[in-house]
Amino acid sequence: MTVLARFAARGHPRLRATHGKTLELTAEAEITERATCVVGVAAELPDQAVAGPVRLTLSAAGHTLSWLATGNSGWQPGRTAVIRRSGRRLADTFATDAELAADGLPRELVRELAAGAAVTVTVERAAGPAGGTLVRLQAQPGAGARLRAEAAAADLVVAEDAPGRALAGDLVTGRPPEAAAVLAGGGRVLAVGATGEADLSGPLAAAARVEVLGLPAEAAVSAAAADRQPALVATRLTARELAPLAGGQPGLAVVLRCPAAELPKVLATLGRDRTELVVVTPDDPERPVRGRLSEIGLPDRGELVCRAAGRPDAGQQAAIDPVALVRELLAQAVTPRSVALAVAALPGWSRRTAYAFVLSLSGETQL
Repeated sequence: MTVLARFAARGHPRLRATHGKTLELTAEAEITERATCVVGVAAELPDQAVAGPVRLTLSAAGHTLSWLATGNSGWQPGRTAVIRRSGRRLADTFATDAELAADGLPRELVRELAAGAAVTVTVERAAGPAGGTLVRLQAQPGAGARLRAEAAAADLVVAEDAPGRALAGDLVTGRPPEAAAVLAGGGRVLAVGATGEADLSGPLAAAARVEVLGLPAEAAVSAAAADRQPALVATRLTARELAPLAGGQPGLAVVLRCPAAELPKVLATLGRDRTELVVVTPDDPERPVRGRLSEIGLPDRGELVCRAAGRPDAGQQAAIDPVALVRELLAQAVTPRSVALAVAALPGWSRRTAYAFVLSLSGETQL
């Protein structure tokens, strides 16, 4: 296996290693007893993040322990490196989805670390799960370090557009038409772009998993969708306000925000409970979950951002009369402001023109 990074640290008398969700190496020389996840202090940390499936091997006092995790290319080198069992990616998180947390260390090893034993952690490339992974990275200033980490983990790097090619430069190893075949073979593809206009429907359909880096949740769910449907972004509307608008545009995808427990009911109200979904949590939008409602596992709590595809039986998008649509929404007691926000999300409308249009029909002087 290819060695990607190596940590060197030492134990500490206050080291307890009882945390059940994380494991941490810190550059600090001293810790308190509350640092239950720390397994090494005075650590020499890598200067570059890693991405993709990795194997971590901890060695200390004659003990060796290995486990799998997923590198976080968004880790910012500094004073700490946290390895999480969860998938949540924060700036201090070196890796996620770990098979092991601090409380998984053998207690004999923990005693050696508490006695000050030297410890090393080696990070190597590991085989990934079955099926291909497509990583879409938004080309923007400051993305260079993350780009390099993702490119090192990819079997193919493609540029979606001119800005993507300008950022990726010599890291580009192929063209978008090659991506679907690599993904179908279980490989990992990095696609770098800025405009979002490239047609990646083929690679998106071939990928078992999609990651979206550098976009907010509302945009990430559309970037992970394999269809090319225009989307009505209505994250500020309630289900009651959205239902008439979505019902009048059954061929449009709908992007909405709601509590996890309410999503099945909301989708049924919109007539989208059997269409393809892309779902993320607002604070962790990088790894969307895709599939039909009956196939994907939803969390029990928290807020979700969801993109529901248009109904496949809707046929071509029907032309609508915006005057009739707005009047119908207002007649159903939807507030003029909510109506204006909904209209502004439609293709060809700006917020300014939508506000003026709704004002003219509502009789209001301001929204």
